[in-house]
Order: sequence, then structure tokens, then C-alpha cells
Amino acid sequence: MTLLRCFPRGAHAVPGRVPNVPRSPLIPRVSQEAFRRKGKLYLVFEYVPRNLLEVLEERPGGLDPDLVRRYTWQLVKAVAWCHRHDIVHRDIKPANIWIQQPSGRAKILDFGLAIAGNSFDPFASRGTLVGSPGFLSPEQARNEALDDRTDLYSLGAV
Repeated sequence: MTLLRCFPRGAHAVPGRVPNVPRSPLIPRVSQEAFRRKGKLYLVFEYVPRNLLEVLEERPGGLDPDLVRRYTWQLVKAVAWCHRHDIVHRDIKPANIWIQQPSGRAKILDFGLAIAGNSFDPFASRGTLVGSPGFLSPEQARNEALDDRTDLYSLGAV
């Protein structure tokens, strides 16, 4: 099955679309299918049924500490993979962390705000703040230049 995700901007930074970049099992696979509709680029991703926000809502008492450690380790590895390939996600939050079943593997999704290397950032050039307020790093909230540390801050906030 595939999940259709919409990326109005930033699709150039999606893993699997970056030339000669190896795959990571912690980033959903991007098929070679893509199309534009009404000015937006649509990509087809591997289907991942639940996000971390949904999992947390089902368990108001919190997650088992062993599960938290496992998810954290997987997410740290996924963020490190992105950073090794010069990708800064800029929007890490529970709704963008998907849990694959039955493996229980955590994956980072939604690279719509990601920037690759020193690529042009259309948001910053217009002075637009991007990201989710509860998970913004201080430099992101001040609309300053970003690097890998902004994703680490957001991951810690999760």
C-alpha cells in the first residue's frame, strides 16, 4: 500500500529523491511515482499506518520506558542519517513520527519543510517562520540560520 503525501515546497530535500543517497530503514520509502496537481508536487510513500501522536493519545498514562528508549534510539539514528546527508528536517514532532506495524519501528516522515545542504530556503527569504510551535528550537523561533542542532532540539522536545 502507499500513502499519498503532499509537498507544496521542499520536495527536493526528500530522501529517496536525493541522487546517490543510500536508503535508511528509518525513513519511509519514496516510490518513483510523482505528479503535480494545482501547483503542488505529490509523492507516493510507503504506507505507515500510525503516527506517534496517535499512539500517545491511546496511552494517556504514557509509554512503557523500554518502548520510549527503543523509539528514541531509532529516531536519533534517523535524524543522524538525515544530517549525514545534509538534510535538516525542521518539523520533527509526534505527528511526523510514524510507527510501522508489526515491527514497531519508528520512522520520520513529512519532509515538506526540510532543507538540503545550502539549498535556497523560500521561507526564510520571505521572513516566514516554519515548524510547529511546541517543537521549535530557539534559533528557529527567532527565524535565524538553522543547522543540525535544530532537529536535535525538536527531537528532545518530543
